[in-house]
Amino acid sequence: TRRAVEAGAPASPGRQRVHDGRPPAVDLVPAWNNKLFEPVRLGPVEVRPEAIGTQGYPFTTTRVFPDAAVSAYPYSATGKLFFRDPRTGASNVCTGSVINRRLILTAGHCVFDTARNYFFDRFLFVPAFRAGAAPFGQWDWAFVRTTTAWVNGTGSFPNNGDFAIIEAVDRAVGGATRRIGDVVGFLGFVTNSLIGQHVTTLGYPVNLDNGQRMQTTGGEARRVA
Repeated sequence: TRRAVEAGAPASPGRQRVHDGRPPAVDLVPAWNNKLFEPVRLGPVEVRPEAIGTQGYPFTTTRVFPDAAVSAYPYSATGKLFFRDPRTGASNVCTGSVINRRLILTAGHCVFDTARNYFFDRFLFVPAFRAGAAPFGQWDWAFVRTTTAWVNGTGSFPNNGDFAIIEAVDRAVGGATRRIGDVVGFLGFVTNSLIGQHVTTLGYPVNLDNGQRMQTTGGEARRVA
């Protein structure tokens, strides 16, 4: 049974919570011939990543290289999230990362429309996605949850509640029913310690490689006034 829950209890102010990540528990050969679709071939368009953010802070962005590296941990724990707007029928994409054995972290704006006050549906997560390929298969969802800050917000940014958790359904892999975190590993998490740290993010921005290849961005996390 799939469920959507609007918000959870807020974390205690200043309290740090830590959950270590783990590499895959099973040794599987990525199935690069498992194609979901063939990407649309675009013309010769040059798109250069920005080097300065909207707040004037520097960062670097590059494609994860070589391409096959996305199937190795820790990259394997990040993937492309597909979902549907149930009112318009439009298909959309985002990025997600496995942070526990069944839990996928994504953005609040990828699960809930604040302007029209409803959840998206038909979430499908493809870890280590690359150019239409699903080397570790596609994972269905059972449960989605976002924050009160995002639900009650206006959809504007920045919003420190713009995150959500999706619970993945176990599936048959390698002759056994397995959790997603056991197949691709999981990154873990640390709370209340972001500001002042150098952060590396992974994702599939649609303005780079048409969202078909994983990009990595590094920069310092600073507080926005």
